[in-house]
Amino acid sequence: MKKRIFISKNSDDCEPLVHYCNQNKLDLTAQSLIEFEAIPFKIESNFDIVFFSSIRSAQFYFEKAAKKSTIIYACIGETTNSKLKKLGIECEFVGKEAGNPKKIAEEFKNWVKNRIVFFPQSNLSLGTFSAILPENQVIKQVVYKTNLIERKIENCQIYIFTSPSNLDAFLTINEIPDDAKVIVWGKSTENQLLIKGGQPHFVLNKSSFLELIEVLKSIN
Repeated sequence: MKKRIFISKNSDDCEPLVHYCNQNKLDLTAQSLIEFEAIPFKIESNFDIVFFSSIRSAQFYFEKAAKKSTIIYACIGETTNSKLKKLGIECEFVGKEAGNPKKIAEEFKNWVKNRIVFFPQSNLSLGTFSAILPENQVIKQVVYKTNLIERKIENCQIYIFTSPSNLDAFLTINEIPDDAKVIVWGKSTENQLLIKGGQPHFVLNKSSFLELIEVLKSIN
């Protein structure tokens, strides 16, 4: 019987994992449990830096805002950075451990100095990066809404939760079997699982598929 794995990302967004599972005869269910909805917004203040916590925040931001050579771009980690490059966006600050946002936030604060930062974000944003800066250096703007999807998922031996919102959506109508292994994508998702009464077996600090596959190899 094939070992079944669930990840809260669509298959198009996790090609390295799809390839690994196909090679190792693992049954993968790749299904995001969240969807996104644009929220109209206007930019009415001046700022020096735009910080992207995800590729989604960048996509919704650029639907309304033009790229400007006078603005500096920054992002949470290398996965987001690589996707931004495909959009022609070069970031001057890229977090080294996307799975540990509090650590990156401290590094970001030191890098920002006294400049003003614009944060395009979701209605469910945790605000880790904006909270660490003085209020007079922060402009927060909700540019999209995250909606949870209730979907029944067949029981698996391994669960990979990629965000707190995906975890919340999963738990609305599903339960994690007692004997299942749970892998979480970073500290924020780990904290949400702990709040819900669960305990992860593995936490991805770099939040990359390379790191994930190494963890799966250790399990299998």
